[in-house]
Amino acid sequence: MKRILILGSSGGNLYNLGGKDPKSLLEAVVRQVQSTTETEIAAIQFVAVDASLDFAKPTTAAHLWSWNGQEPVIIAEGTLK
Repeated sequence: MKRILILGSSGGNLYNLGGKDPKSLLEAVVRQVQSTTETEIAAIQFVAVDASLDFAKPTTAAHLWSWNGQEPVIIAEGTLK
């Protein structure tokens, strides 16, 4: 069995292509990974912010998503600073 790490951020352009809704975005990725019996998720590290990173400031709200073995979960929240 292959184990993968999902690593990323809501980004600049990705913010407009699904990054605004990180829960749905990560759940879609999880569904795709789980659709094969040869791959499993080992970890997720995904930084989601409440604005495009092209325009984010130190005070922009941010959430750090992780993997609890079953689903994506927020493990920290605050500002980018």
